[in-house]
Amino acid sequence: MTPTLVLCEGAAKPRSVRLKAPDTLELRQRVPPANIRIQIENISQSILRELRPRTRDLLRIAAYIYGADTSVKRGTLKDVYADEWARTFHFVIPVEDLAHWLRPDVESALVEVLRFATGDIFSFEFVQGGPREGQLVLTFGEDAAPKADLVTLFSGGLDSLAAVIEQMGKEGRRPVLVSHRSVPKLDSRQQRLVSLLKERYPHWSFPHVSVWAHRQLQRAVENSQRSRGFLYLVMGTAVAAELGIKEVRICDNGVMSVNLPRLAQTVGTMATRSTHPMFLQRFEKLARLTFDALICVSNPFLTKTRFEVVELIRDARQADLIQETVSCIRTEGMTDFQPHCGTCTQCVDRRFATLAARVEKHDLPSRYEKDVFIAPLCEGEERMCGESYVRAAILFNTLSDVDFYIKYPELQECVVTLPGPTDQAALALIDLHRRHANSVLDVIKTKMTELSDRLVKGDLPDSCLVALVAGREHLKDNCAAYARRLGRLMELHVPKAFRSRAAADEPHLQDIAEAVLGAAQQPLRREFPLLPFGAVTTKPDFSDANDPLFVEMKYPRNRGDLRRISTEMTSRIVIYRDQGASVLFVVYDPNRTILDDQEFVGAYERHERVWVAMVR
Repeated sequence: MTPTLVLCEGAAKPRSVRLKAPDTLELRQRVPPANIRIQIENISQSILRELRPRTRDLLRIAAYIYGADTSVKRGTLKDVYADEWARTFHFVIPVEDLAHWLRPDVESALVEVLRFATGDIFSFEFVQGGPREGQLVLTFGEDAAPKADLVTLFSGGLDSLAAVIEQMGKEGRRPVLVSHRSVPKLDSRQQRLVSLLKERYPHWSFPHVSVWAHRQLQRAVENSQRSRGFLYLVMGTAVAAELGIKEVRICDNGVMSVNLPRLAQTVGTMATRSTHPMFLQRFEKLARLTFDALICVSNPFLTKTRFEVVELIRDARQADLIQETVSCIRTEGMTDFQPHCGTCTQCVDRRFATLAARVEKHDLPSRYEKDVFIAPLCEGEERMCGESYVRAAILFNTLSDVDFYIKYPELQECVVTLPGPTDQAALALIDLHRRHANSVLDVIKTKMTELSDRLVKGDLPDSCLVALVAGREHLKDNCAAYARRLGRLMELHVPKAFRSRAAADEPHLQDIAEAVLGAAQQPLRREFPLLPFGAVTTKPDFSDANDPLFVEMKYPRNRGDLRRISTEMTSRIVIYRDQGASVLFVVYDPNRTILDDQEFVGAYERHERVWVAMVR
């Protein structure tokens, strides 16, 4: 992927940049026309405290990184090997405290935390800048800030609500709440929740810092936003440093923080790491270097499941506040009446957790655009998310201790960050996932019993989660189910492209197949990898890195073509078997050159992990 040179606040292009033929991106917060906005606001305006230069620098650096992250597209949906997922950025940034940012240990810590969080490659060139109009200030009421003893990042979701309730109840703390807002709707929800907390805990004023940080002029072209967690933590630690507070908390349940891959399409940092313990450890190092203070950055919910987090809210007799929280990752298009899509990973996890904690009356299904248990789930991401959630719970519950770490070696990154003996930390992470699994399986069993009459009568859609589990779809071989799903997509949609005329040739057929896969959010890579076989090399038309699965498009236009293609298919089975791969053959046969589909398909599907889809 082409490197990107990021020039901030009108900085001049360096004479010598090591990047080869970089693209150039200009980001401006203070130099018109601004395309990145960062502004600190608070309900109270009686005291203004100007931030120190180094604090202003770090906030602006984080905003530049966020701006660049959302401005440069990662690899396409076909890039499941993640070769094009990582991008390369070189920033030129004017700063006020130049001597600090030129320190090698500071830049190293900055690069290290960003690399882990985003998977991207960063380098920085800092130049002298000066204070300008519109300096960042911190605003509080008369007496609130001096009494605060903790900064808590407050998203307005279940976990952050539970954290504040725990701090106000059992711990007796006085938190400053820091929120990131990018749209007005999110801000209004956060402020309403803060107002309700003030009513429940009138002995504390809940100083609330809302930080606007978002793009202007143009919409984001990259929505993975892996730098958002970094920006969010910078906001929290900046507030803590300015107020002399030593502790910053970002609270997320342990299963989501560790974030083991549940979908075949999840590769590397495609899974968010915003509360991963390794990320927090590296960020804490940067924060201590920047603020010259012993700031502790922690996630006290690392050993808790989402179900256990909801229990904290319930047991504190604040369950009615659950309906005021929002967990959905799809903020666009959601309404006040239905703020949750119901089918993303966060929504599915939330539904299972509130059902397990028996607080569904405070988290009504009507608040979700789709009730994952009884609504039809679309082919692709929606269906895979629900199936994989239940499948992962079964796997978590059946793997032995040793097999758990063989299956998920990324857990080692967590173990090394945890206190205490390594073996105890390792077992604690396994126990966390098994407790999560037990709560998930209890919920799905209860739902199946509750809906058994509708299942028997056929009143439920075949693609709702309860019907999928009843039909054992979640237990089917992942690769087999995926291959069959891809084959069905081809059978249904490829013919639509050739209603007026047949495909010109196989490349034309591959183009249409690529469009179908992309529209259905099925991320396969085209014509990769190159495979050695004897004295030649070959390559599949499409590939998925999971098992892996290779997809071959075949187009016999006459009987002569069919004989050649049959020979090719037989040879491909041998080649791909040597690679440990499965294969799906998609045979486009509008001229009916194949007289007996069952015989033709059976000849190839008798081989293990080989499937054939007929398209006409």
